Amino acid sequence: MEMLVWAYRQGYEIMRSFPFYDGEVDIDGKGGIEHPANVGLEDGSLRAENATIEEFVRQTVSTAFHSLGNFAIGNNQFGVVDERLAVYGVTGLRCGDLSICPNNLGTNTASVAMTIGEKAAAMFLDDL
Repeated sequence: MEMLVWAYRQGYEIMRSFPFYDGEVDIDGKGGIEHPANVGLEDGSLRAENATIEEFVRQTVSTAFHSLGNFAIGNNQFGVVDERLAVYGVTGLRCGDLSICPNNLGTNTASVAMTIGEKAAAMFLDDL
């Protein structure tokens, strides 16, 4: 959390330094979450307490990772499908989507999903 508070403060100072900066914006359009930069604002500098920023971070920050890997391929204790994408212990059930990835990807997931789908379709047809 300490790193996120630091990053928030740094980001605020960077944005404030741009010539086009024109004050704070209601980020959710509802006014539901009070933006820490609006709390205790004095002469344009951020005066919010760390606890205020922490609460804002807890309410607004989410992961950038896509959910995948629920049916990881592999023959170890964590594997759910084999190399032909057949689910272990279930006759006739195949899985051919991003859930077969053993862990998160460092690339565009859409292209990987399409590649897996193409290969899975070919394997499923071969196995008919």
